[in-house]
Amino acid sequence: MTLERLAPDAGGLARAAALLRGGQVVAFPTDTVYGLAALWRDEQARARIYEIKRRPHSLPLIPMVPDPDQLAALVHVDGRARSFMDHWWPGPLTLVLPTASGTPPTLGVRIPDHPVALALLSEVGEAVATTSANLSGARDAMTADEVARLDGVAAVLDGGRAPGGRPSTVLSLAAPDAEVLREGPIPTRELLLHELSGKFRRFADLEARPTSALYAAISAGLSWRPDVLSLLLDAQPGQRRPNLLLGAVHDLLLGGARDPLADYYPSVGGAREADGQVADLFSRFALRRSDDVRAIIRTRRTQTNEVARCGPLVLGLCRLPGPLALIDVGASAGLNLQLDRYAYQFGEAPRIGPPDTPLTLHCAYEGAQPPPERLPEIVWRRGIDLDPRDPRDPPTARWLEALVWPEHAGRRERLRAALEVASAQPFEVCQGDALTLLPQVARDAPRGPTLVVTHCMTLAYFSEEDRARVTELCRGLGAHELGIEPGRDRHARWVPLTLDGVQLARVDPHTGTITSSGEEIASNPGASSL
Repeated sequence: MTLERLAPDAGGLARAAALLRGGQVVAFPTDTVYGLAALWRDEQARARIYEIKRRPHSLPLIPMVPDPDQLAALVHVDGRARSFMDHWWPGPLTLVLPTASGTPPTLGVRIPDHPVALALLSEVGEAVATTSANLSGARDAMTADEVARLDGVAAVLDGGRAPGGRPSTVLSLAAPDAEVLREGPIPTRELLLHELSGKFRRFADLEARPTSALYAAISAGLSWRPDVLSLLLDAQPGQRRPNLLLGAVHDLLLGGARDPLADYYPSVGGAREADGQVADLFSRFALRRSDDVRAIIRTRRTQTNEVARCGPLVLGLCRLPGPLALIDVGASAGLNLQLDRYAYQFGEAPRIGPPDTPLTLHCAYEGAQPPPERLPEIVWRRGIDLDPRDPRDPPTARWLEALVWPEHAGRRERLRAALEVASAQPFEVCQGDALTLLPQVARDAPRGPTLVVTHCMTLAYFSEEDRARVTELCRGLGAHELGIEPGRDRHARWVPLTLDGVQLARVDPHTGTITSSGEEIASNPGASSL
């Protein structure tokens, strides 16, 4: 095939677009290196790119579009992804996002900052599949002359030497924590701090503001403080979360640290209302105690120990034939494993559960079906967690209390009562990754009882692919799967309670409020009998 050299003018762009529409492969300059392009919807043309590059088909091509709004058919673009697009596009950043179809699970997308590339994309008017214009593993092509050495390319738009000289930075947003898959022109630290700034803004507006004026004020202020946010860069994988930094500082205050910041924390006797100074006071304290804060951030994890979720779990477990063998994923200190050791009152129904338990959970309930009349019979139980916690260990108890927001006295009382129950007879929680351990733990379960796997606000921090793998594992093990997990909107006020993929009700994950009508019902976040 004779390579056409096209000038980057109106005629050359029209010719390149026509070749693409005719199923050909065209080379063009970008802001990083020269690339190859074919129409995304043309599978034969995409296959030709692999032949030209001698590229393994396991390595995906990257769709480019002239406008982010054209990505909706290819990938899921949420507010988080949009913030990166708005800040760095057009530019040398490839974003790996969950696909709209789910197959494959993710896809890298990009809009380059080069006038010829942008003009070509606009001329074509639809997504084009792209990759670098070189043999797989060889040096990147920086000029049209270097592209000419490839066989099978129909034409090259000659825009002179590519200005970048380095492939784009590849950033995955497929999991809750952004991950740089390939370093490039945009520094990793800059990208991660941008993500943290957005996380704290969303946390302030969507999570904290309804029930914690203190954390809303602090988080909103921290979103503009990269010096403080950088403390979270030391976190373990998957743990760059506002609650980890907030919890680290809270832990120090609970440990007796003296500082004016403590005046705002009801959990340590403070009574001052959140104001315009509290974010600055938090920042000064965190930076002054940065070694202590970093030590906590490096070694601790945010963990789910809200026992109010046991009420909805009981509702789901009572749908299954007993007796039950229970595996809890994300078990932490094992507080949800002992759900049959607590008492419950669903709405106005009679109290059920052990008469001598120190904890009664009051669950506001609105449902078409009557609430449970008795607790499920659980004959075997085991937990799985990346970082199991011993409920009898005082530093553990303090850390779990530090993760409770300072104003939430009722949640704090529930936690203390649940730790008292767990300390009397803790259950085994195995350390490791659920995807690896689940089959092993399930093999230890007795045959006969109904096997059920529970998880509460745990898979919210898994990738879409790993969430699907948990469900596949449960099916393969013959286990029922009962979960309280949000969808893609991890900040949703109401979260579905699902059993084997079927929604039973909607739940407030912080209070245990249950509704099947979809309408919010009255609840008391602090309700508990102690």
